[in-house]
Amino acid sequence: MEIDEIRENDERQIPNSVGGFVWKVDDMKRLHRFLVLGSDTPTYYIEDRKLGIENARAISNLLQAGRGLEVVNDIRTYSVEGRTVKQQPMMLALALCAREGDLKTKRKAYEVLPEVCRIPTHLFMFVAFCETFSKGPDGGKSTGWGRAHRNGLKKWYISKSNDPMKLAKDVTKYQKRDGWSHRDVARLMHLKPEGQDIRDELRLIMKYVVRGWKECMQFCFPADRSVPHMGIGEGTNAVLEFLKAVEDVKNVESGNDSEVVRLINTYNLVREHIPSPFLKSLEVRVFGCFCATMVGLGLTLLYLHLHVFRYGEHC
Repeated sequence: MEIDEIRENDERQIPNSVGGFVWKVDDMKRLHRFLVLGSDTPTYYIEDRKLGIENARAISNLLQAGRGLEVVNDIRTYSVEGRTVKQQPMMLALALCAREGDLKTKRKAYEVLPEVCRIPTHLFMFVAFCETFSKGPDGGKSTGWGRAHRNGLKKWYISKSNDPMKLAKDVTKYQKRDGWSHRDVARLMHLKPEGQDIRDELRLIMKYVVRGWKECMQFCFPADRSVPHMGIGEGTNAVLEFLKAVEDVKNVESGNDSEVVRLINTYNLVREHIPSPFLKSLEVRVFGCFCATMVGLGLTLLYLHLHVFRYGEHC
């Protein structure tokens, strides 16, 4: 039996924009729709769009109604359980809570930041949205880098340093996204590793990020480089060796494909670490990147990078 959409069939329906009737959706359902689809309207855009606060009116309504903690908890749940299609709506929603929510909401937003922003790409997305919202619709001069924001980002790096090798790989793989780099974030959040009780591995990684490899080595081995400036434990030494491999692969002479393959297989370097000219090499693409992707990154990323392994024209 056909249902006449022009007439109201249920008291829970409301008029839509074209004269028919649709089911009423509350702000919490609109929030869930936005997190999953990137739009709080029943329309999904497959292409990437630049999102703004106008795309998340439901979140603003919930924050104004004092339901900020519910919003943050749902953001965390949808992120951890992998319910979303894209990460951009998730980062926008969390940034809006960190900027527009009440004190408890802001604290909760920064508390779940390491769980929601699992890789630097997500973190840079979050930072970019926070800066946009801080300027306001009139383009004000507020930077948004207050104490709470700086401390929240510091805690992200500190929490990720529990697995220092993964952090080292991530900061060298995702060096810059959305106009932000680790150096930018580190300088603005005023992280001073020497003055805080944090892991030596994080001190080393942040020194590398901000100052580069040369100064990183001078920091670890000043003067004749035989007496360490800081304690070099087993974990710190592993990070140091990995960062050296990242630098070494940049300086491999053209044509020395076997050395690139050795570095890939020894240190599990990923595609983003490899200089572009070597990505055209059959040996590097097949025996290097393929093995590293299968062992260290999983089948999902292998699928996304299948175009790298097209070697038929070289056979």
